[in-house]
Amino acid sequence: SELHQPIKIGIVGLPNKMRTVRSLLKMLAIFPEIIDEIIIFHDTGIDTIFDEGQREQLEKAGLQVQVSSDLNGLLPRLDVIYINAIAWVGESFESFGRRFVLSKSSPLKADAIIMHPLARGEELATDLDETPHNWYFSQARGAVFLRMALLTCMCERTERVMDVV
Repeated sequence: SELHQPIKIGIVGLPNKMRTVRSLLKMLAIFPEIIDEIIIFHDTGIDTIFDEGQREQLEKAGLQVQVSSDLNGLLPRLDVIYINAIAWVGESFESFGRRFVLSKSSPLKADAIIMHPLARGEELATDLDETPHNWYFSQARGAVFLRMALLTCMCERTERVMDVV
């Protein structure tokens, strides 16, 4: 079988403020051999995007982590783009990375996929919904089944659903 090339992932979001970005990076650190490079995009006005030791932990796991504010310049080389612009900070949501917007006219690789935790804001144009780049609706559907499985196991109710599987 054909060997797969390691992938290049772009993440629009702040690892130190966004739970979804933090969780994704932790998961990717388990599989560094399939990742060629991770580029984290952030607004130039934001100084701190990692918690103390967070970037070092990812690099120690074998991930090549870059930081950039040039999303459109680097989009053509990315296989996966994960975008999130809102974070729960204190007692409310805050928006970050407003200048980063993905749309049908973005310079994406032909086979690039876009993931987003939803609900979306201005950062993810609806004109991408009917393109092959859209993996965010499948991502949301899959998350429902994963949560169901986790809750079933946590409540020790697997015997009730095993006849359905």
